[in-house]
Parts: sequence; C-alpha cells; structure tokens
Amino acid sequence: MNIDKIKICNPPLSIIKDLSIKMNLPLYLVGGYIRDFLVNRESNDYDFAIKGDALSFAQKVAEVLGGTFILLEKERGTARVVCKLKNQTLNLDFNNLKGENISEDLQMRDFTINALAIDLTSANIELIDKNNGVQDLQEKIIRIISPNTFQDDPLRMLRAVRLCCKLGFEIEKDTCSTIVKSKGLISNVSAERITNEIYLILSSKNSSFFITHFDKLGLFEEIIPEIIPLKEIKQNGYHHLSVFEHSIATLAQLEGIVSSLERLFPGWHNEIRKYLNEPITKEHNRLVNLKLISLFHDIGKYETMTQEISGKIRFIGHEILGAKISSKIASRLKLGTKEKKMMGLIIRNHMRPGYLIQAPTITNRALHRFFRDMGQEGISSLLLTLADRYATLGQKVSPEDLHKYYQTINNMIDKFYSPSQTIMPPKILKGSEIMEHFGLPSGPLIGKLLREVEEAFVDKKIKNKQEALEFLASSLKIMVTVTLFLFYA
Repeated sequence: MNIDKIKICNPPLSIIKDLSIKMNLPLYLVGGYIRDFLVNRESNDYDFAIKGDALSFAQKVAEVLGGTFILLEKERGTARVVCKLKNQTLNLDFNNLKGENISEDLQMRDFTINALAIDLTSANIELIDKNNGVQDLQEKIIRIISPNTFQDDPLRMLRAVRLCCKLGFEIEKDTCSTIVKSKGLISNVSAERITNEIYLILSSKNSSFFITHFDKLGLFEEIIPEIIPLKEIKQNGYHHLSVFEHSIATLAQLEGIVSSLERLFPGWHNEIRKYLNEPITKEHNRLVNLKLISLFHDIGKYETMTQEISGKIRFIGHEILGAKISSKIASRLKLGTKEKKMMGLIIRNHMRPGYLIQAPTITNRALHRFFRDMGQEGISSLLLTLADRYATLGQKVSPEDLHKYYQTINNMIDKFYSPSQTIMPPKILKGSEIMEHFGLPSGPLIGKLLREVEEAFVDKKIKNKQEALEFLASSLKIMVTVTLFLFYA
C-alpha cells in the first residue's frame, strides 16, 4: 500500500505538517482518514494527534487556512477546524496525544482499523500499525483493541454498527459477544451522542439491514425499550410478521421505494428526491427522519391490542397513542422541535391515506383536506403508507391490493405536483380582507371561512377574489339564518 500518496493527494497535510515542524510539535495523522484511504474511500475528515498543546495548534491552523476554530472538549484538549479548500469543506480534528507516545495512544483507541497512524514530521512516510489493523481492513472485520474498549466509552458499541454500515464490514465474533455483555453500559451515554449515531446509521441506503444487526446485539431495546413488547405481538391476516418485524420491513420497503423513485414516479421523481433531501434541522434531512418514523409508526399497537371472540386482533386508536409514545421517545432522544413535530404528525395520521384509498372515490376536496392538514409532510405520509403496505404480505393481501395502493398513491402524488390540478389552491383571499369586507372581528370564524374558500376553489365553485366574497356572503347569510332558527326553536 502506497502511503506516500497521502502526502501528494491532500494539500492541507503539507501545510499542517510545515506548521507543526515550525512550532516543534510532533504531529500524527491518525484513524479514520487513513482507514478510508486504504479502502479507496474519499474522506474530508482528518484526525490529528499532537504531543503538545492541541488547542493552541488548532487555533494556529485555523488562522493559516482561514478556517473556523471550534472547541470540542477543553479538558481533553480536543478542537476542530472547519475550512474550505478547493471547493471542499474539510473537518480537521486535533487531539492531545494520549499516553507518552503514539503507541500508547493507539492502544487506547476503539477498533484495530482505526488504530493506524502516520508521523507527519518524520522524513519517511511510514504506516504505524501495532494492532494488525491493515489485516482487518483487508478481511473487512471490525475488532476491538482491548476488552475494556466499551467500558472506556460505551458509545463505541453503536459506532461498531455504524462502521459496518459505512464500510460494509462485519463485526468480529468476540467483539459481538463483548457488545452483548456490555449493552447495559449504553445508558451511561448522553442522548445526544446516541441519537447522532442512530441518524448516521439511518443515513445509509440500506440501513434496515444494520438496524436488524443493531437489534440482534441487544442495543436497540436498551435504547428504545418500548419496542420489546412489539416483538411478541402477532397481527391479523393482512400481516405476516410481528409488529416489530413489520416495522423493520417498513423501513426496508421505504428504502426500496426511495431507490426506485424514477421507476415508481417517473413524472415527479426529481421533485420527490429534492423534497426528501430538504433539511429538517441543520444536521438531518427529511428522509432520515422519515426512516426513524417508519420504525415507530406502529409503536402504539401493544397498548391498544384487543382480540375479538372470532380471534381477530384489532389495534383501534394505535396511531393516536403511538404519536404520544413517540413524542416521549423523541424527547428522550433530544430530537429537535421540528423533528418531534414531523414524527407526531405523520404517526398520528399514518392510517389516513389508507382510509382514502379504501373509499370508492377520492374527491378533490378530500385530497385537499389531507394535504392541507399534513402541511409539508403530505408526500412523506404517502411514501410511508406505500412502504407500510408493501411490508404487509399476509394471506389476505393480494397482488391486486398492492397494485391498487401503488396506483392510488401515484395518482395522489400526481395531483399534488401537477400544475393543472387545484388540490392546493392559491391564496385568493386574505383573512384581513374578509374582516374588512364583512366587518368581522379576528377569531376562529375567519379561519373557518378561509378554509371554505379553499374548498370552494377546489370544487371549482369559484375562480377569483370577487367570486370568493360573493360565496362567503351567501355562506354567512346561511349561518345567520341557522343560528336564528336554533335560537328561537
């Protein structure tokens, strides 16, 4: 393996190296960047270990490269420099050397494939590999360095799964056993760190496979104990899996749908992909949040399960209770306000598209009300509904049923995006205009009248502002008549 190419291919290294020599600080490139380089993966994340003051050195690097200095942990001497070089955003992490030398430092790291280093201040570029990390890279194995690896930092158990996800590697057998024995330690880790790792796993195109692995190690139920009873719940003839297995299958189907957008929705695949990539928070886009939601969409089924004399199992109101349970989970995971709102809205309404599909016809008014009530999450809800249905393959489900679901949802999406449709009408009238024209005060009535105008437009009863005002005049007259009748009756 030609390690010397690292120096040639990466401009920041030569600048940082020259700076460390000038300041007389031993400097090592360590961990992830070397690992990714050796398996031919591109990376813009660099980790450096410094024998000296890493914080002062990082501040100097930020000045030289015109980057931003971010203090991560003052006590551990950890800082990050974020900078742009040749239209690339680079993350440069600097840490004080652990132990007396680089060998001791590498022994304190998590996995053998991350315990790799290069002395950048040495005349010869040589790979330091004290734990056979290169061999494990070649064999595609994730192996802990020490039996105390997870005691030192329990988050490393989740990181092992995330590396499997990122690299397509397998966790070595003894390392798996150590995770199972140590899984209870995960409760000592902050919710923010745990959530970050879960989102990184879900960012993979086939995260459902690794979520299954995550669960087999016992980690999922340690973090989300609410899933434990779901594993034992059998469902009716439309289902072929337990509630928990169905949730994993829904995630898998959702990922399959996303990977096949061009085939499934040829007219609008670009719009849908752009929509799914929209950020909900600074760190997470809509798609990764929808994946998390797919795992929790049926979490209310345990407490709502009833069985009729005939043996039929029902889960009446599970979507309402599920929204409440997921809200508690979201708070425990320290999700942002927007992420919590998205989760609650979709889970609370995830049965609604199915009810529409079962109706003899879906009127434009019904479709308008659905998209109006779902706000920005209408398309998300439809994609989850399709994934949910595709993950339901019990004896009562036929290929015709599945095709009807797909065809109907495809039509609903087409009506939403098509400029020739009126599912989402323009704002032809403002609340202030209604108040001024009819001399009405601000209040719930104005909102009700605005909704009536929207629905009248969808039903093609009105086309412009004047017609809307005339429509409302008639509507208000009827309201007054009915009120007087009820008063004197």
